[in-house]
Amino acid sequence: MKQLVIPFCVEAFLSNGKTSDNKRVPVISPDYRKVSYTSFLGSKNTPEAFQTAPVLKAGAHLHFILPDALTHAGEEGYPAVPNRYIVTRLYAAGSGDRIITKCFMVESDFMSVDASYADSITIPRFQEKDLRKNWRYLGRSYCIDDRPGKNGDDEYLEKLTAVGAGDPMFAAYYPSCSSVFGFYDDLRDVPLNTSVSYFVVGYYSNASDDRFNRVETSEDYQKLLAEMNLSAPQAGEPCNSCVLFGEISHILWKGPQEEYVAPSAGEIRVAAGHTSAEALSAVIVRSMGLTGDPGFSQLT
Repeated sequence: MKQLVIPFCVEAFLSNGKTSDNKRVPVISPDYRKVSYTSFLGSKNTPEAFQTAPVLKAGAHLHFILPDALTHAGEEGYPAVPNRYIVTRLYAAGSGDRIITKCFMVESDFMSVDASYADSITIPRFQEKDLRKNWRYLGRSYCIDDRPGKNGDDEYLEKLTAVGAGDPMFAAYYPSCSSVFGFYDDLRDVPLNTSVSYFVVGYYSNASDDRFNRVETSEDYQKLLAEMNLSAPQAGEPCNSCVLFGEISHILWKGPQEEYVAPSAGEIRVAAGHTSAEALSAVIVRSMGLTGDPGFSQLT
């Protein structure tokens, strides 16, 4: 069986866990833990305007940027995306003659109501008869040598895609998908002033979710590549599975006392409108110097 390696981008953000105005990020996704009994229409769990999330914990936060081939819907809807990610951390010890490695597993489709996963994002499960359980934590990560045990309510999502529960930007915004398409490393076991690198491999735990699993001929292979807007060498046998591969290198960890986010500089520009589309239109009009141009109508 031949595998097609699809490159994807891995972003990293270092945090010292300390609160400051320039590190606050907006809350976009609902908290479905609040939906039980009282909020079937979403009034309780919908984020308020200008609501911000807690500052990210001290350590390294990785965001997996899915390739475009897996983020666009086709005739069968949005395709399933890899639901397992092996994250390998490397750094040189001492004089650099020894490389220290540690591997982690991200189970993106893992679901649970166990409070030990409270740092994971939440999704709705409205088909539950018990209204106290009509939501789930989604996604978890652990050291690959220390897999957690299984609880009675633990299960796995049937199909993981790039979009969330009514959120088309799900995979693109780290705070909304941190436990699914992301990984948090507290770096407590890494010496200060150490340059750290991460290698990430994403794959399907169920081969039938991989679109390349249906490839039987070279014609099937080339057709699928074209549909996914991918290119690969023409020679050789067609690939009937794929993996994602990404890396990010030379992240300098100076410890939780260091400030990694520079203070905001310059003035902040804000656009307001009845909808986000109107606000964006106002920004475009102003940036193009079209204000007052009789050839353009203003949104009101």
